Amino acid sequence: MIYSRIKAKKIQAVILFWTLLLLFFSAITTLSYTYINNKKSILRQSEDFIKETSKGFVKDTMDYFLEVEKLAKILAPLFKEEDFTNNVNHPKIFSLLETVNLYPQITSLYFGYDTGYFLAVFMTQKGAQFRTSDNLLPSSIISALRIIKEKGDRLIEEWYYFNNEEEQIRSEIVEATTYDPRDRSWYKAASKSLNTEWSDVYVFIGSIKEPGITVSYPILLNKNATLKGVIAVDISIKNLSKFLASNKFTPNLKSYIINDKQEIIATSDPINNIVFGNNDFKVLSINEMGDCILKYTDQLYREKNKSENIIKFEYKNVDYYAVYTDFPSTFMKNWKIVLIYPLDDFIKEIKENNKESLLISLLILIFSSFLMVLVARRISRPIIQLSKEAEKIREFKLFDNISVQTSIKEIQTLAHSMENMKTSFGSFAKYVPHTLVSKLVRKNQSIQIGGKIKEITLLFTDITDFTSVSEPISADKVATYLSDYFDELTKIIMHTEGTIDKYIGDSIMAFWGAPIPDKNNSFNACLAALLCQKKLIEINALWHHDHKPVFKTRFGIHTGEAVVGNIGSSERMNYTAIGDNVNLCSRLEGLNKIYGTQIIISETVYDRVKNKFLTRPLDWVEVKGKTQPIKIFEL
Repeated sequence: MIYSRIKAKKIQAVILFWTLLLLFFSAITTLSYTYINNKKSILRQSEDFIKETSKGFVKDTMDYFLEVEKLAKILAPLFKEEDFTNNVNHPKIFSLLETVNLYPQITSLYFGYDTGYFLAVFMTQKGAQFRTSDNLLPSSIISALRIIKEKGDRLIEEWYYFNNEEEQIRSEIVEATTYDPRDRSWYKAASKSLNTEWSDVYVFIGSIKEPGITVSYPILLNKNATLKGVIAVDISIKNLSKFLASNKFTPNLKSYIINDKQEIIATSDPINNIVFGNNDFKVLSINEMGDCILKYTDQLYREKNKSENIIKFEYKNVDYYAVYTDFPSTFMKNWKIVLIYPLDDFIKEIKENNKESLLISLLILIFSSFLMVLVARRISRPIIQLSKEAEKIREFKLFDNISVQTSIKEIQTLAHSMENMKTSFGSFAKYVPHTLVSKLVRKNQSIQIGGKIKEITLLFTDITDFTSVSEPISADKVATYLSDYFDELTKIIMHTEGTIDKYIGDSIMAFWGAPIPDKNNSFNACLAALLCQKKLIEINALWHHDHKPVFKTRFGIHTGEAVVGNIGSSERMNYTAIGDNVNLCSRLEGLNKIYGTQIIISETVYDRVKNKFLTRPLDWVEVKGKTQPIKIFEL
């Protein structure tokens, strides 16, 4: 290799002018293109993020309800027996108190029997009073137990109050009550359907005087659906709205739950969606709201005939996304979740960063342009020359020396490395196929004739009755079909780290474990055979449909020591494997004819893969060249 150190010359003014012009034009074009595409990308990413977060929000909201529904189903079987009705300290009672404390969405949990017996537990509220006086409950009381049962010919209410340690603090008795759980809608619905029922919004009258919804589930005595009673759980609208307000993926997210009457069941937005009268209440519909973003969004949604569940719009000079999602049909209520996101929640910071990045990039490009002028003349000419040499290497034109004139040390190092690469490729180019050269070229050394004893796994293939299959077909078509066949099997063998040794007529000889060591050579060989078998099923089906010949293939696999290396002459050599184990593997493939199998493996292979593949013992056979019989298996 020839190197010449010369003093670099300055680039002429005209070349400098056009270089700078091209540089700035490219920089401005690139920056403009990057800015526009980044903006588009941000919008696309925002939509993708909104879709994913909306799915998560809907899932969280459904879990909020389904946890309560699941809880009712779990508790129902526990109260088939009335073994606790006369014992306030029964463990079942305390399990209900613990449950109410554990689930923040639960306002109260209760059940009623077909006898009229009723029991409810709930969390007390600040400012609550005793039932038999106007005195306020002590602050230490956090939960209460209410029981309605018969006493003689009338119904009475028993009230018990507990602290946070579930210790009973007070109790009282209301001597007369008219409350009968069997007359309540939650009891009637579940007892009629004998399944889960969700109520519409109504005012709870037993525990707290506020609106909410109830899930009820029947208590059945046996598989014949004999009704014992109904268990129910209350969720207040206030708690549901608090959940929506706390479950925000972005700072300014607004979320709403609306029903099929366009009524706002719950909202994270601090608006009054429920109006109370003297003895009643009203859930406001979207149209009854004032000037609010939900009303505007719903108008757009209806204008699009509800065909799009994601709407991008502007409201009061702010860009928004709105997402409409139906509750799953399993919820049994035709409700929707509406999520409204300000677009700036996603892209405000990104937009600012993008502007800063563009400004910094522009400054860097301007500064870099001056540096590029200084270095371009030092590197462009030798780089072009080296690129031409690289093209020669790619084309395996490896016989000319590389001559580079440069004063840059790194380029000289690159030229030296390329010369070494040429030497390596020149040595390995003697191998066929070139894929093997690609594997070995990293060793960067000349190849000498000779071999080493290595333990490898060998594979032989053969097409069944190839002569009779190919006889009625023209030679050029046979060559084409065979090439396609070899191509598919070769890809699989090489993908499993195998080395193609040679193609012998319609057969393939391959091995694993050389030149690259492979601890799993037996496994990889078996895997390759099975993948080839699977691939051939697909290919043969297509070929049969196209009236092409079907190539049914037999495989033989054996693991053992063989001489692996460069065999041949100084003018022509092959990287191959030779030895008794190679001959044995070839004969294993031939045994498929006798046993009517497709893949036969030796006992050596079996011992290594028996826990990884399904195998079947075949026989003990005496193979030519061996004094002892060997055991063979079908893979």
